Amino acid sequence: MIRKVQKIGNSYYIALPSKWIKEYSINKGTELKLEMKEDGKLVVSPIIEESLEEKEVTLNYDKNTIEKKILSYYLIGYNIIKIVNEEGFKTEERDDIIKISRKLSGLEIVDERRDLITLQNLIDESSINPIKLLFRMSAITSTMYVDAIKEAFNKGEILEIVYKRDEEVDRLYFLLVRQLRTLILRPHLLSKLELTLLDCLDLRIAAHFIEKIGDEAARLAEILGLNNEKIKAQFLKNLLDVASNLQILQEKSLVYFVRKKGNVEEIKSELLKLKDELTQLSENSSYHEIIILNILKEIIDFNVDICDLIMYP
Repeated sequence: MIRKVQKIGNSYYIALPSKWIKEYSINKGTELKLEMKEDGKLVVSPIIEESLEEKEVTLNYDKNTIEKKILSYYLIGYNIIKIVNEEGFKTEERDDIIKISRKLSGLEIVDERRDLITLQNLIDESSINPIKLLFRMSAITSTMYVDAIKEAFNKGEILEIVYKRDEEVDRLYFLLVRQLRTLILRPHLLSKLELTLLDCLDLRIAAHFIEKIGDEAARLAEILGLNNEKIKAQFLKNLLDVASNLQILQEKSLVYFVRKKGNVEEIKSELLKLKDELTQLSENSSYHEIIILNILKEIIDFNVDICDLIMYP
């Protein structure tokens, strides 16, 4: 869309698109926000008050599909999800819905009747910064694989410790995806957080990689927990050194990703060195030890993928 600049007296004007005027109810005297960007762009935004309107949906209870449906409507920004069962909810059906809601941050049961359960999102989305959620996800996942190896070395409770953290990563991931969609649909919130649509895309991709790191860390914990006695102590000690260095590199890569700059090649080079160390450890390793090494290699690859999202200097 192109507009010619008009001059009236000593001032310059452009005509605003009629579709935009109607969509945001712009009238004579309406205040607009102007932002001058470093790249020369002039951004014109409406000053929008937060809408109190809440998106609502009613679902018929079906044990086989209810979890997928609740998750779907949660992720696309619905605030109120009503679940109906004309025959009345049995105790185990109610418990299923409680378990589902606990997987989704902010979603709580606010009303319960014989044939109706109402879930509502209680989180104020205007106060959530997706970058903070991403850092929290990364902090949890990086400690998951390190602590899994530590607990295996010390013969501790591996599975329970890591699985609880994996559930928390999933909750943060679902919340982040929901928040990014909300920001895309509400540009005034996007502007408030000083993010762009491209930032949202990159954050969504990075969050996916970090969530996958959490999944691999949980799988690592499972293998270690079930085969602890079969794994050599020296192997675990060497593995812990690699994992500790990997944790540091994961933290660095995320900082560089958020800043959109940094020595990307150095981090990628260090990550590939760790991968070579794991390959060297595979010599004379048992079947289960090789599986563990391959899991850590997958985690390294996901960190390399995050590095590829960073702008090169």
